[in-house]
Amino acid sequence: MGGSLEEAKAFREKKGKPKDRFFLRLPPRVERIHTITYAGTGGGKTVGIFRPRIALDAAEGNIAIIFDTKYPNPGDSYLDVRDWFRAFGRKVRIIDPFGMETGEEAVQLPVLKEVRDFPSALDAARLIYPPDIENADAASRVFVANARSLLAGILYALSTSSTERLSFQEAAKVANLDTASLQNWFRRYPEAMAAIQSTLAADKYVLSGAQNRLVTDLEIFVLDSADRLFQDGPRAVSVRELLREPGMIHLVFPERYIRGSAGRAILRFFKRFFDQAILRYAEELGRPLDIHVNYYYDELALFGFLPDLDSDLATLRSRNISVHMATQSRAQMEAIYGERWEATENNNVGTFYLVPGSYTPQEATYWSKMLGRYSFVGVSLG
Repeated sequence: MGGSLEEAKAFREKKGKPKDRFFLRLPPRVERIHTITYAGTGGGKTVGIFRPRIALDAAEGNIAIIFDTKYPNPGDSYLDVRDWFRAFGRKVRIIDPFGMETGEEAVQLPVLKEVRDFPSALDAARLIYPPDIENADAASRVFVANARSLLAGILYALSTSSTERLSFQEAAKVANLDTASLQNWFRRYPEAMAAIQSTLAADKYVLSGAQNRLVTDLEIFVLDSADRLFQDGPRAVSVRELLREPGMIHLVFPERYIRGSAGRAILRFFKRFFDQAILRYAEELGRPLDIHVNYYYDELALFGFLPDLDSDLATLRSRNISVHMATQSRAQMEAIYGERWEATENNNVGTFYLVPGSYTPQEATYWSKMLGRYSFVGVSLG
């Protein structure tokens, strides 16, 4: 890449290291923008767009945060991408809620370490249940709001306990109690009980619905492997540590495990966790991040509805962070976000990659009309 045929031949003959190669890339002002790829199954999202970009992250010394929903499928996942970063002497960090990774590069994230009072417990609960999480009817929003309140109350209570452990696993066990036992449990923690009194005093149908929602969404967090991941152990790292040097942060989510509500909950959790931690770090620095961060969201539709996506994208870009999204079709995103998706595209996405071979006539018609609205003046980049 970026070398002549003669140079490539010489490289092969001397078995040079990857760092001996030359790379071509667009200038930062063009490259460091948000992108989205629309391509159907087998259309080339991973092989044609994400993998080459990540290879250049390894070469140039960026930070790549990869949400790998195809792990560990050969050819589709980013398992082998780790070798690219290792070849350049970059750090590889693996975040695995499913316990499939046990090597030295697998890390722990003690995300509940800062829970000391109800506001901090509510912040932790919002990682799973952001405000306006559901683009749905009023009844669903009621259950989500109460599930958030209930989770915050349980986490706050556990943080003050001398006998029970503060963890998502323990929180799920408490939420799974019958309604009467749940209320009795809270009587042992009067401050937590007072903080969510409106939820605990809600109609029995509403409270049991919130419990069921919480138990379902914490399904993956209950796994022993996920419980270890979120504990403060010998491999614990902070997001600040992850952002201080170039490297790869590989979040692995086998697709068969993340379909449905529980899968969306853990994907949203990690997205919000990294967004908040990175933005907080940038605020502490008082400037954009020193090392450029590229997020890679393959199969964006699996995340479900992400509230405030517009403002999130705008804020991240100003902090030296680019988001690269991929999904099978534009229709998928419209089904999740409705009419607001067009505004999200127009306001925040700098580059669209389209693979029309996989398009329905409706999709092709949309893009033909969209592209027909514009005329372009030639741009030359040295």
